[in-house]
Amino acid sequence: MLNFAVVDLIYKKNIPRVMRERWLMVWQNAAAKFFTALLLLTVAAVALYPVFAHRVIRIDGLSADSVEPIDDRVRGGTSEAVVTVDKNGRINLDCQLTKAYRWPYCEASLLVAEPESGLDLSKFERIRIALRSSGEEPQFWRLYLRNYDPAYSRCDEPLSHKVNELIVRPADTGNMVDVPMSAFQVASWWINDFKVPVQQALPQFDRVFQLEFASSEVMPAGEHRLQVDYVEFHGKWISQEHYYLLIIAVWVVSMLTYLLLMHVQMRAQLRSARQRQQQLSELNLMLKLRNEEVEYQAKYDPLTGALNRYGARALMLDMWRPTKAETEGAMILLDIDHFKRINDTYGHLVGDEVLQHLAHRCRSLIPANCRLVRWGGEEFMLLCPDMTLYRAQYVAEQLRSEFEQTIWPLNIAVTASFGVVKLGVGENMADTICRADVALYQAKQNGRNCVCLG
Repeated sequence: MLNFAVVDLIYKKNIPRVMRERWLMVWQNAAAKFFTALLLLTVAAVALYPVFAHRVIRIDGLSADSVEPIDDRVRGGTSEAVVTVDKNGRINLDCQLTKAYRWPYCEASLLVAEPESGLDLSKFERIRIALRSSGEEPQFWRLYLRNYDPAYSRCDEPLSHKVNELIVRPADTGNMVDVPMSAFQVASWWINDFKVPVQQALPQFDRVFQLEFASSEVMPAGEHRLQVDYVEFHGKWISQEHYYLLIIAVWVVSMLTYLLLMHVQMRAQLRSARQRQQQLSELNLMLKLRNEEVEYQAKYDPLTGALNRYGARALMLDMWRPTKAETEGAMILLDIDHFKRINDTYGHLVGDEVLQHLAHRCRSLIPANCRLVRWGGEEFMLLCPDMTLYRAQYVAEQLRSEFEQTIWPLNIAVTASFGVVKLGVGENMADTICRADVALYQAKQNGRNCVCLG
C-alpha cells in the first residue's frame, strides 16, 4: 500500500538551500581527505613494492611429497645412490659412481606435485639453491625441472616429460647458487631421444612436478656427496609494469568517480526547481503500476493464473454482442471428476496442485484464440471465438485424453468431464452457459471422463 501521507510530505517540503550547501561542503571535505589518503597510500605502495610484491616458493626434503634415489642400476650399471633427509629438511645424496654403464649417474628425485597439476613457475625470475658437494673433481651437478605437457608427455614413458636443465658447479658458486630462470636449457639428450620438434624445444615451467639433482658424465668414478639445504624460486606476485598500471587505474577510477559525483551534484542543484514535477511523475508511475497490479489481481485467478469471471466478462460480452450479424464461437465447460474425494483424501494443498497442473496443461494444448477461465472451484470454462462445434469437441476430447494420460501429483488418477456447446443465434449469454452446464451434467451422468455436446 502507498503511504500517501509520506508522499505528500515529500512534495510539500523542499530541502532548504542552506542544507544543500552544507551537504556539498561536507562532501567536498570528504573528497579532499580521500585524495590525501590515496596519495599517501600511493607513495607507500611504490616504496614497499619490492617487499610485499616479492613471491618465494621454497622446496626442501620436508616440503616435497617424496624424495627418492635414482641410479644407473635400472639400466644395467652398478652405480649406487642413497638419499636421506635430516630433520631440518636437508637432502643428502651419497653417490658411488662406477663405470660399468656407459653414462653412469646418481640422482635425488623430489616429487613436488602430480604431473597433471604441477607448479606454475613460469612467472618466476630467479632460482636460488643452497648446496654443497664433496668428492673428486670435477664436480658438475645437474638440476632438472621436469615439466608436464600433453603435447609431449606420455603416461607410459616417465622420461617423456620435458627436462629443463641447469648445470651447477659448487666449487665456482660456493654454497649458494643464484641464477635467472633463463639459465635453464632443455636437455639435448631429451630432444634427441624423443625427437622433439623445434617448436617444443624451449624451456617450459608452467607445470613443473619434479626436481632432480643428478651427477654429470664428466664426474669421475668414486664416492661423491651432494647436500641440498633448499631450493627457492623467486618472483613477483605482480610485475612492476602491471603494479604501476594498477596504481594508475586506481587513480583514474577515483578521479572519474569524483568528476562523476561532482557532475551528479551539480545536476542535482539544477534539478531542484523541477524536483516537484519529477516527484509527481514518479508518484503517477507508482499509481499506474499499482493500478495495473490491482487490475491483474481483479481479472486473474491467483492460484491457477486463469481468467476469473470478472476477467472473462469483456471477452464474453464481445462474443455475445447484439451487433454481430451471426453468433460465432463455442464454449467448453469442464469439471474435474471426484475432486472433493481428492481434497478429502490428500488434502487441499494437493488439490491446489491438481488445479494448477490442469490449468497449465490446458494453456499448453488449447488453440491460441481460446481463453481459459476458472468458473468456480474445480470447474473451468474455455471461450473459443470463431470455432465450430466439432472443432470445439475435438479440443475437448484432446484435453480429456491428455488428462487421462498425464502424471498428476502423487500419481493420482485425475479425469474430467466436458460439456461443449456452440453459441446459438440470437441466444443470450445465460442461455448458452445453461446449455453448456446441461451438457456437462449429461457427461457426469454418462459415467464421467467423457465429452457431451449441447
